[in-house]
Amino acid sequence: MGQSSAMVTIDEKGLEDLVSAWNDHKALPYATDLMGAAFALGNVDLAREPAHYILREAPVGAVSSRSLAQRIIGIEQTEDSTKVPPSSTGNLDSSNIETKVVAPFNMARVRIQWLRKRLLREPRNAMLYLDMAHEYSILGYSVKAEQYMFCAINLAPDNRLVLRSAARMYVHQDNLEKAHSLLKSARSLYRDPWLMSAEIALANALNRSSRLVRNARQLIDSGKFSPRHLSELRAALAKLEFEAGKHRKARKLLRESLETPTENTVAQALWVANRDSDLDVNPWDFDIPRLYEAKATQARSEGDWNGTVEESSNWLIDQPFSSRPAVLGSYVSGLILQEYELSEAIARYGLYANPHDHMLLNNRAVALAHIGRLREAEIMLHRAMIRPAPQKETTAVLIATSGLLLYRQGSTKEGREAYIKAIEFAHAHGLKDIEAIAAICMASEDIRVRALTSQASLDMAIKRMDLIERPEKGVLCDRLLEDKQRYEKQFDPASGGLRTL
Repeated sequence: MGQSSAMVTIDEKGLEDLVSAWNDHKALPYATDLMGAAFALGNVDLAREPAHYILREAPVGAVSSRSLAQRIIGIEQTEDSTKVPPSSTGNLDSSNIETKVVAPFNMARVRIQWLRKRLLREPRNAMLYLDMAHEYSILGYSVKAEQYMFCAINLAPDNRLVLRSAARMYVHQDNLEKAHSLLKSARSLYRDPWLMSAEIALANALNRSSRLVRNARQLIDSGKFSPRHLSELRAALAKLEFEAGKHRKARKLLRESLETPTENTVAQALWVANRDSDLDVNPWDFDIPRLYEAKATQARSEGDWNGTVEESSNWLIDQPFSSRPAVLGSYVSGLILQEYELSEAIARYGLYANPHDHMLLNNRAVALAHIGRLREAEIMLHRAMIRPAPQKETTAVLIATSGLLLYRQGSTKEGREAYIKAIEFAHAHGLKDIEAIAAICMASEDIRVRALTSQASLDMAIKRMDLIERPEKGVLCDRLLEDKQRYEKQFDPASGGLRTL
């Protein structure tokens, strides 16, 4: 739900004053104030010059200022690299991912201290409260985040950035109702295309018809807004048209939205393109920073697994409050790449901001079980299973993971029973991918422990191979065939059993 920093209206006069003071004096206090304010408003371009100055001139003891400056320069370097197409990097591991991903969490603590001092001087600055909510969300303190967001909304009830940021925070807290209610009650909703696009997207996520669709079309046709300000609104309408089967209208709206897109527009267009062969969208064709979500999605659809992990890690760094990049990165690095140390690290950092997320707890439990840290895996799985699962798919996955953990603990019979339960549950609820993947994982575990049921498990998995519709089908089916060959080497035709080790 991001927007162009150029659209921020609140506190612009104050920002202009800071720019003037910096241009007049070129001294550390003015550099610090401008860098902090520009960064808080999302204007990285404006923050770069004072950030470079601070790194040159600030003393080593100025930890807060230097840390923020280093983060801003890091963003600059990341943006410069966005034009590079994906490749199989092969250089990912848990240590360098941790180095990258831990930075936002350390930075959040530094930022909170800095913002507290600013709030003492500017207690009615809504942007400072907004930033405090953001930083506390990163650290997983959802109650504190809501308290500060409440203050920001009350101080600036009509500000677009505040309203969209608040809605996004509630979405990441799985409170779509509150997010939608907030936007519906906004006084500027009917005249602001940015708020309108967010409301339509949330109504769609709640499986409701937005009352704004007709107004949105009228606003697009009014000629009052530039294509940039209509980009996300066109993309939101395009998704509705596509889901209604009006593919030609959807393509037209999307192509118009991609003339001057935001990162959200590209992500929406890619969602449609992955379901419509007549629409071609490549995120690497756009000169836009922070396209990590779209690039991670595209890399996965193309089977570029290292690229998927790389971009999902960048996405997590950019949006450390979101569970989605951590879920994707830990899933692919674990199940697909079998880099379990890496998977565990990504899931662990995703849990900072989302300590109760079922899939992050599950993915970390899977990684820990494969690493051999079984007690920790058991704790993670217990934390996931004591809370009601939000979806049937989540329930099936958690049951399957309990099977993996039982196998690793030496309880082969109970582990197989849990996997079969997961397979049957997935089948009953039409979860074809989960049904097949659980069967493949069970066969792998049976063969690993040389169980007498290995052939039956293999047959069950091979029978379900074609159920997989995800891009990872090829990797998982190849692995199943490798397991089959491994089992055949273990099998002794003369005795009808397994060869002794």
